[in-house]
Amino acid sequence: MKKFTSLFFAALALSTTANAQWNTDKNPILVSGQVEGLDGPMMVRTDDGKTFFAWSDWTSEGFKLYMQCFDADGNKKFGDSGLLVDDHKSPSWRSDFSLASTSDNCAVVSFADSRSEEGQITSGFSAFQPVFYKVDQDQNFLWGIDGLTFDDILEAPYTEVTRVGDDTYIQWKYRTSSSPVINRVTSDGVVAWSEHKEFGGQILPSVGSDFIAIYTGSDGTMAQRYTKDFEPVWSEPACLSSYTYGGHDLHPYKYDSDGSGGAVVTFVRFMGSSSHMITTQHVSADGELEFGLNSIDVYTPEEGDHNYCDITADKNTGKSLTTWAMKGNGGTYSFKAQQFTSSGDRESGDTGWTIDTKTSASGYAFSNIGCGSVSNGDWIIAYTDDSYWGHYNLYVARYDQSGNQLWKTQIGDLNEYTDATFIVEEECSYVVFSRDDTGIMAARIFNDGTFSKTSGISETKINDNVEVKACYTIDGKQISAPQKGINIVKMSDGTTRKYVMK
Repeated sequence: MKKFTSLFFAALALSTTANAQWNTDKNPILVSGQVEGLDGPMMVRTDDGKTFFAWSDWTSEGFKLYMQCFDADGNKKFGDSGLLVDDHKSPSWRSDFSLASTSDNCAVVSFADSRSEEGQITSGFSAFQPVFYKVDQDQNFLWGIDGLTFDDILEAPYTEVTRVGDDTYIQWKYRTSSSPVINRVTSDGVVAWSEHKEFGGQILPSVGSDFIAIYTGSDGTMAQRYTKDFEPVWSEPACLSSYTYGGHDLHPYKYDSDGSGGAVVTFVRFMGSSSHMITTQHVSADGELEFGLNSIDVYTPEEGDHNYCDITADKNTGKSLTTWAMKGNGGTYSFKAQQFTSSGDRESGDTGWTIDTKTSASGYAFSNIGCGSVSNGDWIIAYTDDSYWGHYNLYVARYDQSGNQLWKTQIGDLNEYTDATFIVEEECSYVVFSRDDTGIMAARIFNDGTFSKTSGISETKINDNVEVKACYTIDGKQISAPQKGINIVKMSDGTTRKYVMK
């Protein structure tokens, strides 16, 4: 067993070293080399375990677009300051941008700059050129150094990218009377449709290469399933709700796949003259309305003011969880959650369960960062407690399907941030946000509430004279050598150690 012991300790040393870049406690790590003027960070995960980030940087010439890529262990692949993707002139107000991963483990990022006005004598830039870049993990621009562009010039910026199968759907629209458009781009940068399709909604993958589109129509909030050639699959659109979005978000509908080609959808609707309610619907891959002919509110009776929602689905059961912020009557502020069965029954009573509460606050007191599910049915939820204006305490918590809190952990200390993206995977969750005095920050937290894969591993000093006597899987099956995942190792000195093989 001596050779096996040496290999085991060598692998253990490599694993410990490789994990050094991601945070090992609640303190986030710095994604960017710059520290000021950074805004709107986004994050996506690739199928091979890498992480792409994108953010904008305000300069005297307008906003610049940057990207960063982490390997699986959190090591920066694009240098300390990240990759400068777009440095064309731009107006002094921010272009909206979007980020998506691809099936070949690259990332596509969208932007809108003022390159059409470069070289002109002008006191300021106002026109926006929509542009789409594909970047691989070695900083190569696969759709050209200047990206994929079109003749369209925007009066105001809005771009969006969404991955569906091997393709990327690109969208852009005007804040004028002109119609927003959509097109499909293959992985090698070929534009699929010779003419853009008019479409102004949000999309998510369905079955195969199909996608579900969610949009506002004359009858309410609508959905339709399309093929990759933009042919409708359902005989007619599904009316998800007689209500439409009652706010100003560029991404009004929050949604998640139900795991079977359908989608759960939630959004803010008006309730009375000045307050709001959160309403939810579930549409199947066949266009059936699982919650009935109209969406179901997360809270009843109609009291208080409800806003800032998000939703996730349990892919095994079709159950869904909606989270939101609430201003209650009498000055009580709450961060809430409501669980629905796949057919629309409220499982958390008429008012859901309360994640956090307070009696004094600015705004809605809590900000909704995001939520996700893990395979045993538990929910991972991220939110902030707004301690005072512009200052937020960021938390991640885990709940079971009965609404019981299993753990709650703070990320960092008192953070000043503008935007955040939260991603839940089976083993870990990831969050990125910008902090005014520090830069773009990111953190990884394991879904047991710890910050390191080695949490729980014996701290007994490794002795070269100690040998491995036996190795077992987590369920007690003896194996000849450590395998990927958690291993239980019995040593010759009588100790038992937990070892994680990547």
